[in-house]
Parts: sequence; structure tokens; C-alpha cells
Amino acid sequence: MGGETTTLGRQALHCHQLAFNHPLTKERMQFNIPLATDIAQAWQRLK
Repeated sequence: MGGETTTLGRQALHCHQLAFNHPLTKERMQFNIPLATDIAQAWQRLK
């Protein structure tokens, strides 16, 4: 109803940071990743 709609064509799920202790070595594992391009573009349109 009214207004422009834009869809991603998928769920907008994102994890900026994931961290855990490795089950065997107990080493702390940490991964960081930027937003996917399509999610970043959708976020900018919503601002």
C-alpha cells in the first residue's frame, strides 16, 4: 500500500562478530565480517 518497497530476495540475517573457544585446543576463535553489500544498501535506504 503506497510507497516504494525494496526486497532483498532473502532473509536479512547477519552476524557482525562470532567468537567461541575451540572445543579441542581451547583457543579463542573470533571472526568479524562487514555487512553484505545488499544488506548495507538496504540499511542506507532505511536511514
